[in-house]
Amino acid sequence: MVHNYKKLIFLPVLLALILFSNIAFANVVQDQDNQILTLNLEESIERGWQQNSSLQQMKAQLNAAKAGVSKAEAALRPGLDLNSSYTRFEEIPFGSTSKDNFNHSISFNYLLYQKPAKLQIEQSTYSWKKLKKKYEAQKNNLAYSITQRYYKVLEAQNVVKVTEESLKQVNEHLKTTKAHFEAGTALKTDVLQTKVRKSEMEEKLLQVKNNLELAKVRLKNLLEVDGNKELKLAEAIKVPDVDLSLQEVLDYALNNRADLMATKYEVKKASQGIELAETKDDPSLVFTGKSKKSGSDAIPDGDAWSATVNMKWSLYDGGESDSGVKQAKENLVAAKATLHQQEQAIDLEVREKFLNLEVNRKQILTAQERIEIAKENLRLAELRYREGVATNTEVIDAQVALTDARNTYQERVFDYNVSQAGLLKSIGFSYLSLHNSELELSKLN
Repeated sequence: MVHNYKKLIFLPVLLALILFSNIAFANVVQDQDNQILTLNLEESIERGWQQNSSLQQMKAQLNAAKAGVSKAEAALRPGLDLNSSYTRFEEIPFGSTSKDNFNHSISFNYLLYQKPAKLQIEQSTYSWKKLKKKYEAQKNNLAYSITQRYYKVLEAQNVVKVTEESLKQVNEHLKTTKAHFEAGTALKTDVLQTKVRKSEMEEKLLQVKNNLELAKVRLKNLLEVDGNKELKLAEAIKVPDVDLSLQEVLDYALNNRADLMATKYEVKKASQGIELAETKDDPSLVFTGKSKKSGSDAIPDGDAWSATVNMKWSLYDGGESDSGVKQAKENLVAAKATLHQQEQAIDLEVREKFLNLEVNRKQILTAQERIEIAKENLRLAELRYREGVATNTEVIDAQVALTDARNTYQERVFDYNVSQAGLLKSIGFSYLSLHNSELELSKLN
């Protein structure tokens, strides 16, 4: 009985330990899963748009500017004020029957002459639209930066893969040289030379792996991801080809780029600012209606009302208005100069991106041919070495040439995709905004 009693006590303890172990193990697995972040290019851009502090700061400024428009519009609407007061006197005032005095009034205010207020609304609206376009431009710039770093990670991953394959190739060649040396058909220097090559490849593998980690760190930093998280990227996504002529991309950029549109709104604001400055000397005309009750009771019987039209007109301000108009005109000149300068800069950027894309496209074909040549050269070098008519140096040189050719090809492929993204950005699109946009460009595949 005692033995069975001990079993009954031990059983719940054992179950509790098993349950605790399972929970602990589940938490470990969950923590491990949470430490891995898998993203494709679209998800990376979306995350960047949501997490980037600078973008969120500008978004808050944009919302504040929109609220500023509503605030300016409120000046055109009538105002209604309620005022109530209670006074207790030490002595009964002359002509009154009570020490208590209540006053209640309600007043109605309406701006009769509204032109300056309407112009101020337009000023606020231009400011909001300008900031909205700048926000769109910053989103596109961020998306392009993310695309660049995303492809840098993919490129670094491929360089690691190529280097690992090259190291494997060197190890196979080392086996061959050792076999030839043991058979007396190769010198010991061949074995030593191949070992040196192996050591170089192992060192290079360490370096390219480090480069991969640095590329991931830079991408995580841009996405504002916890540096301790492991980042895994999906396979490379081909950025859509821009099948447009140079003139077509130039025309589109100069008519649609968000940052240029922002500057155009600044020109409109400056132009309208002259008219606003000219109205500073205009009279102000306000209607006020008021109803008032007063007496010794909380709800007095006495009632009175009044209606007032108030006009205020500045006859002389010491030249302030004239100076304001002159300042507004100079602001317009400066805004137009800024617009022209920006148009020139965009023209140059689009031309550079377009020409670089053409170069990158041709470089891919050249790099691909170079790989095929390097493969054949290595095959022949290894064959001649086995037959004893080629030196070990020739084989190693051929291996180096093939590794370089593969890495160059990977670099050219990723450069081409980044160039495509760069051209899209130069005309006012990002990879993601292109796919999410309602605007369809028939020649953008």
